[in-house]
Amino acid sequence: MTDNENSYISLEQAKSLVSALEQGQVASANEIIEQASHKMQQDIFVGVGKLTRQLHDSLSNMSIDERFSSFVSSSLPDAKERLSYVVEMTSQAANQTMDAVDECIPLAQKHQATVNEILPSWERLKDCKIKVDEFRMLCTTLDKYFSESVNDAEQLNTKLNDIVLAQGYQDLTGQVLHKITDLVKDVEENLIGILKLFGHYDDEQQLDRVDNCIEAEGPVVAKSKQHDVVSGQDDVDDLLSSLGF
Repeated sequence: MTDNENSYISLEQAKSLVSALEQGQVASANEIIEQASHKMQQDIFVGVGKLTRQLHDSLSNMSIDERFSSFVSSSLPDAKERLSYVVEMTSQAANQTMDAVDECIPLAQKHQATVNEILPSWERLKDCKIKVDEFRMLCTTLDKYFSESVNDAEQLNTKLNDIVLAQGYQDLTGQVLHKITDLVKDVEENLIGILKLFGHYDDEQQLDRVDNCIEAEGPVVAKSKQHDVVSGQDDVDDLLSSLGF
């Protein structure tokens, strides 16, 4: 594509504009400027329309696995609530894991203390230096230890399974985050395309200045409280179709 094709005003229009200004023909000059700005506005309109259509389609096609798709479509209508869900699930899993660990630690400490108590007598038994009374006490301690170990092992097994199950949230939340990440990347790429309609923003400082001038309003979460937004997917489709997108 040549520079003339990229330009919103042709060389002939530029010469006519200068001539009109030199001759004081304000109306003619304004008409030339309006024609040039109209082309730029049309390009921006088309770019925004395409971005809106792609964003709408991406949101419509955001699907999780079958175990979760119905819940996501009914309870998580936008990316903000999806992220809130991820935060909630992560917090819940962390609390469950910490609770299970807190219950496992005393069991492990009890076993360590009992073994430390038994070891001296056990060593004397192996060396045949243990006394009868001490041997009887050792047998009683071991009998109690073996009995308690069965129950403690069952508790440890249950708590460790709870910890493993608590990590299952990563499967579903990972899918949610992956979909949102892809959506954000698509929007970012298209927004860059929109910016390029105004010219070349290759310089990072220029892009930073553009970013600083943009004040994001954020997604509409409670649509019922706002009267200037469409009310459903069908309305969005109808609006985009009526505009030619």
